[in-house]
Amino acid sequence: MPQKNTKEFFEAMKKLLLTLTLAIVSFAMNAQVDLARWDGILNNQPSSVPTYLANYVAADNLSSSNNVNFNATWNGWETSGWPGANASADYNKYYQMSVRPTSGASMTVTKIRFKYQGEYKKFEVRYAKNAEFTGSVSLGVTNPAQFYNSPTQKDLTVNIPVLAGERLYVRIYVYDLVGGSTWRILHTNGGNLPPTIVGTVTPPSPLSGTYTVGQSLNNHYKTITEAVAALNTLGVQGPVTFLLNDTDYNNTLGETFPITINQFAGTSAANTVTFRPNTGVTARIDAYNANGTVPVPGVFKINGADNIIIDGSNVANGTGRNLTIDNNSQLTYTNRSVIWLVSPSNANAPENITIKNAFIQQSYVNGESFYSMGIYAGADTSAGSGLNIGTSASKLKGLKVSNIGFMNVKEGVYLLDAGNGVSQNVVIENSDFGGS
Repeated sequence: MPQKNTKEFFEAMKKLLLTLTLAIVSFAMNAQVDLARWDGILNNQPSSVPTYLANYVAADNLSSSNNVNFNATWNGWETSGWPGANASADYNKYYQMSVRPTSGASMTVTKIRFKYQGEYKKFEVRYAKNAEFTGSVSLGVTNPAQFYNSPTQKDLTVNIPVLAGERLYVRIYVYDLVGGSTWRILHTNGGNLPPTIVGTVTPPSPLSGTYTVGQSLNNHYKTITEAVAALNTLGVQGPVTFLLNDTDYNNTLGETFPITINQFAGTSAANTVTFRPNTGVTARIDAYNANGTVPVPGVFKINGADNIIIDGSNVANGTGRNLTIDNNSQLTYTNRSVIWLVSPSNANAPENITIKNAFIQQSYVNGESFYSMGIYAGADTSAGSGLNIGTSASKLKGLKVSNIGFMNVKEGVYLLDAGNGVSQNVVIENSDFGGS
């Protein structure tokens, strides 16, 4: 083949490969997936908790208004008390599903699916993007709906964009009684397809700026665990502050301990990540034993991450101790810490860590031969008995502990550094040891 033709051939092949690559990326970003699903069974019990969430998607429990006798059962989510025979819809009585993108992502909902069974002739599905449900849009009335003993699948094809910061609410209104009073949405028990919201997700950009954390629907993240998962995945492109809007953060409210902060992209001395209570909030992070038996090696695990600030003051640049971090483990036969600093490799020690203006607490005293530490820098291992105490893989570089009240701990700050040198730039100041 002549040289000119050979060059033109390879140029054409490069363009074709680029086109195919872009097409594949575009297809992957726009592939329809289950965004949220409520299977109805969790830990071998009927449950309304979302059991599957796509990446960058959060959802609330499947719920209802408080006037339709909602009950999660082995047969589905049963209700009664809907409008009677020949009545119109009562828009104060409804089922509700709610989803939102997280971490600055966006999504498009393309299908809403559920299977129903009951003794009412009609139902209507509507959606809105605010909790007050103002300006809601109807997705149609099913009339006549199947009733009595005929479980029926309902799939609604839609095209609803949900931008970053928005939340989609879907409500189902049941009415026109034709027999008994029960109506239910079915779940996986019995082999049914569970209620599911389907669509596409556009991933977010790295984090930058201020984000709020709390159970209320208007927060960016529901839990600290969720916020840290986004941090680990997305990294940062500027300074980040996570403001704690609630008074309590614990296992029951969805936290998973230890909350583990890995090394993330974009970190620098300028691009710090700060956790602190919002203005006026006095917050408590309370880690206890899952199922009463699982050890809690730490509340926070800083796993090689740099430039982290845990600031307990609820005022920027303040000095008030408005945050309590409590390892509430009741197991007496474990080593445990409250904040655990880890070097996952001999080249990745935590650097530039500040912990200030807080109470660090162990609620229960463990056995005499076990450690009960406030802040621990050491081995990156844990076992069935809790922490394995040992030297870190790499020396700590830059730790400032300031204005901390250490409560009910045996060792306030315990550093077991690598054998190849000592920690650098460690400052412990203005702190109280020995409180209970």
